[in-house]
Amino acid sequence: MALANVAFLCALNDLKVLTIDWDLEAPGLLYYFRGLLDPTEIREMKDQAGILDMAWNWVSRTDKALSQDDVDQLVRETGAGGYFGEFAHRVFDFGDGHLDLIMPGGHTFTARDLDSAQIGYEAALAEFSWHEFINERAGGILLDNLRDWAKLHYDLVLIDSRTGLADDAGICTVQMPDEVVMCFVLNRQNIDGIARVASAIRRQRSSSVSIHTIPMRVAGASTAEEADAFSRATRELVRTGGLDPATVESHLSDLPIKASVAVPYYETLAPIAATTPNRDVATLNYLDLAVHLTGKALIVPDLDDEWLDIVRQRLAPQHTTIEYLADLQTAEPERAAADLARFLDSARNEQLDNGSLDPRYVRAMAELTLQLVERIDPFTAFELMHTSVELLRESSAAARDEWYSLFVATLERYAQLLGQITVDEDEELAVLEELDTILAVDGNGPIDALKRISFKVGATKLLLKNGELDRARLATEELQEMLSGFPVEFGTQRADQYSALELDHLVLKGDLERIAENNAGAVAAYEQGFNKARELSSKRGEVTRALFDFAMRLAQTAGPEEAPQYAMSALSYAPTSSSLTASISTLAEVVLRSDRAQDLVPEFVRRAFMNRRMTHFIGAHYGRGAGIARQFADQLFRMAEWVGRSDQEPEILSSLTAMLLSVGQALTGRPDSMRLVQRRLDRGISDTIGAWIDRFGPLLHPEQLADLVDIKALLEQQSSRPPRGTNSR
Repeated sequence: MALANVAFLCALNDLKVLTIDWDLEAPGLLYYFRGLLDPTEIREMKDQAGILDMAWNWVSRTDKALSQDDVDQLVRETGAGGYFGEFAHRVFDFGDGHLDLIMPGGHTFTARDLDSAQIGYEAALAEFSWHEFINERAGGILLDNLRDWAKLHYDLVLIDSRTGLADDAGICTVQMPDEVVMCFVLNRQNIDGIARVASAIRRQRSSSVSIHTIPMRVAGASTAEEADAFSRATRELVRTGGLDPATVESHLSDLPIKASVAVPYYETLAPIAATTPNRDVATLNYLDLAVHLTGKALIVPDLDDEWLDIVRQRLAPQHTTIEYLADLQTAEPERAAADLARFLDSARNEQLDNGSLDPRYVRAMAELTLQLVERIDPFTAFELMHTSVELLRESSAAARDEWYSLFVATLERYAQLLGQITVDEDEELAVLEELDTILAVDGNGPIDALKRISFKVGATKLLLKNGELDRARLATEELQEMLSGFPVEFGTQRADQYSALELDHLVLKGDLERIAENNAGAVAAYEQGFNKARELSSKRGEVTRALFDFAMRLAQTAGPEEAPQYAMSALSYAPTSSSLTASISTLAEVVLRSDRAQDLVPEFVRRAFMNRRMTHFIGAHYGRGAGIARQFADQLFRMAEWVGRSDQEPEILSSLTAMLLSVGQALTGRPDSMRLVQRRLDRGISDTIGAWIDRFGPLLHPEQLADLVDIKALLEQQSSRPPRGTNSR
């Protein structure tokens, strides 16, 4: 709501404003602008391509790229101004100002594996990996181009995203913005949540991004409770978030968005909903925020009465409802969540005091909670789910059969949410164990049996993570019994799920033995899992992932004869280029330490590096910092020496040189602040490149040799001069 109102008010003041709906899982920014467009325009805009299409097309094009020229062409196309302009749609014009919107994504996408297959938005979003996009496909180039284009063509760019640091949300809170505005309500969960996010942003971006903390729905009643909430917010944002005390106090005192009974339960803009916008509290609060963010003198201009009538007619409800809870299903998510939280708390208190509630009322709230958690921030969702689970747990105790399905569904979603936000691992473990107990007593059929095994796997992972080895060992033994007792006859899909869970069990069993320093036991479990995975007829993604995981573990635990072979297998089974890139250094070390390194290194290089697409992935990963770069460069040098000893064909040495160049080029492109703290390590990389030139220069292609000389000179120059903006003495 805050973003939409700030954008609208700035457009009313002759600013060119771009809004981007990056809340891909629960998009809703368009709803706030419904009244500004006629219904036909709204329907058309819902189908428009957007952020997910940009990223999807980028990955698809890199899939099909056959050469560096193809990649360069893609970079040039997205760097041209017209590319992103096709995604921006006009919402509103006012004088010299206007408001544009980039949608989250279209309705259909072409599957990456079958060009003829079309999949929907939800399936595409579930399939899409932001980690792969950034780390394997150089997606940061696309994001930088989008950022540069938007800043060139607009006075103000506002990105709507969930507050958090997960892949897609983290792009909007860490990578893209010059400034981050975090809106929150004054409850403990929201305060703690944004304080942690603020701390993470500062760690990753230091002082290069401004953070604004804006309290929402403030009562302004000057009560002791409200004063305490403001004090707690200030304390946590300074202590945990690391923000400047004076800035936090200024934001909290000068920029709160006060609660207003005039705000409707459907998504709209405050100046539209207000009878007299110039005196409307919500409108003036948003105006203050807009002035603060833009640094411009803004006003609430007079709006044409006839135009306002048209807008309000478009916003009039099309259907009426009987139950208020049913109304909340289509209300603005934050407002609906606030009301539902109050109802849930009240119902829980009444349940504790009186022991019973109308089951229809409890069911309606629980079902609304399940629907609403997909549309709100995870910290608020956690609060709602926690209370809903308590209500259902009490109700289920009195009438188990009546509540079984809804209670289990709610517990499952609650466990998923806990895993996503990692607020309380003890709570997550307790919920998984509760689900296991419920299904052990009331579960029926193979589906429930598979669910129970899955919950036990999740609980065992948490026990291992927390170092509770005795409980983890007991859990793995129980898993073995559950897997052994599973029905023999079941369909193909369930067979695949069962096989995947069997492999999970063997991973956990091996990890447990490894932590307990029983290396032989770990190797036995990993080898059993590796052989079982190879025997499976299905080669679904989870099986390939399991083969890779087992091979990686065996490369690090098996004996000196077997470990190098497992390292080579891991190269073949890597499910993604990202997995391969992140693991290559570990696998290379296994091969280099082998007694058969002279025979194995050339084949290792062929499998790992003789793919031109890997060049950029290697550079981006191992060129992040001088420490990891130097270690990897030393490994490349050792491999090159083995290649020289075995007199292999020049293509292998050329591939190793290309990897070294990629890492060196990435290092020269780091921010100045990073170079300052890594100057000594830079000199180490420069020395390695110098040794490479001395040792292998006569064997290299002249162009590669010249590139190495240039990179070496750049690194030496950077390590000897202070970054821009510092004083040299």
